[in-house]
Amino acid sequence: MLYVDLAALVHDALARDDQQGRTDENIAMLLDRDNFELDSLYSQWITDPSDPKVKAAADDRKRRGIKPSPRPLIYPIALRRQELADVYIKQYTEAVQRYSTPESDRKLTLADVLRMRKR
Repeated sequence: MLYVDLAALVHDALARDDQQGRTDENIAMLLDRDNFELDSLYSQWITDPSDPKVKAAADDRKRRGIKPSPRPLIYPIALRRQELADVYIKQYTEAVQRYSTPESDRKLTLADVLRMRKR
């Protein structure tokens, strides 16, 4: 009967480890978003919308056809497992690259073509 109790304890410990991994990732994602919000608020505090340099930069982006992304681009700053960190950093850099170049200069990807077909 002891082996059944031991098996139940091991099973429970493994389940707790699995839950801890999900909890850690959820906390890391909250930290990323909190950092994004603080950075956004700080840039709003220090940026004067009537500054000629700010207006010139906005006009330049509009003239070149650079539009902001439909979703916020959140840099993954939280400490997480290396394989997850690599995936999130790669996704972030690809999104920044996609939305930092004018649409006319951008090559269409398969995802862009499929998105256009759904419209």
